[in-house]
Amino acid sequence: MDDNIRKKNSPLYFGMGLAFRLLGPVLGFVTAGVCLRFYEDPFHDPGITPRDPRWVGAWWMGYILFGIGLSIVALPMMLFPRILPAGKNYKVNRLQKLSALKSQKGAKGEDGPEGSGKHGFSIAMVKDIMVILKRLASNPIFMFHSIGLIFVLLATAGYGTSFSKYVEFQFRQSASKANYYTGAAKVVTTLIGIVTGGVVVHRFRPRPRIVAGYSAFVELAMMAGFVVMMFIGCESPVIAGVTPGGNVSASSLLDTCNVDCNCNTQIYEPVCSSNRMISYFSPCHAGCKSVGTTSSNMTIYKDCSCVAQGNQGGDDSYVTSGLCGSSCQQLGLFLGIVIAGQFLGSTGRVGGLLIFLRCVDPIDKSMALGTTGSLLNS
Repeated sequence: MDDNIRKKNSPLYFGMGLAFRLLGPVLGFVTAGVCLRFYEDPFHDPGITPRDPRWVGAWWMGYILFGIGLSIVALPMMLFPRILPAGKNYKVNRLQKLSALKSQKGAKGEDGPEGSGKHGFSIAMVKDIMVILKRLASNPIFMFHSIGLIFVLLATAGYGTSFSKYVEFQFRQSASKANYYTGAAKVVTTLIGIVTGGVVVHRFRPRPRIVAGYSAFVELAMMAGFVVMMFIGCESPVIAGVTPGGNVSASSLLDTCNVDCNCNTQIYEPVCSSNRMISYFSPCHAGCKSVGTTSSNMTIYKDCSCVAQGNQGGDDSYVTSGLCGSSCQQLGLFLGIVIAGQFLGSTGRVGGLLIFLRCVDPIDKSMALGTTGSLLNS
């Protein structure tokens, strides 16, 4: 892209390009939210709701939808030429510069042992690569920018892949809602921030020092936001035999009320006691002996000896599916910090990309992009 547009328009096109790249995750999160509302076997009624921990959504449905979409988009892509018109002139100029550099360094001619034949050409290529890598390694802006990207990736890789699952379990949301929140708070905000940053750089054209300083500032602000987010969340549910402080010993799921039930610990099926105070690993671990349904078609497990023991002989010895809920109101604050951090951080993306591409020689851009990409994906 940078070789086929006017330099003054680069920020605007970079912003649009990065924004369009983010439309994929947006559509992915929205599609996942819709698909996960359906059970993995749409023709079978599992008898549970999407909020049940045992629910497995139709994860496979998205692959079919996006596979069809990719096949349709690939057809017009086949009509593009191998080299764009502006790219031809750039390629000619690049080859001329490389030839000039070789001439200045006393490169051997075609009659030399390294300049003839397939083997000689390969050796020349290796030497050229080593020269370019040495030139990049001696570029402090390129090196510090690449090292910074590596540290940012190390700090945020898990955040990017597990964010929706973290929201689902930490704030006790269904899988579909967690995907909606993730798409809205994280991806959409980043898209808006990138476009905003590209428009601002294109309109006001700040100096490189200002662009670099702002990029460093927003990265520090994002890291501060991550630290704050670590202390925002809901209290962990009290699960008997698992959570310290529960009615059953934390070292074992067994107690006198369920020791004769032969409970299986391989299946996690949490239930909540009738007093909404404590959860159990499964109905079996709650000592339940029968199952029934309410008028609202909700499954309840009755005659639970462990619940009766906890209620000191009360009559309400039943449990319902799912973990006991709480009045946690921290999700709004958490998402607010995510939105602010993502927007602020994404406004520096276009400026950071411009600094990265402009700090190296034009003939080194391909190698610079490839080297940084290899470091980030290794």
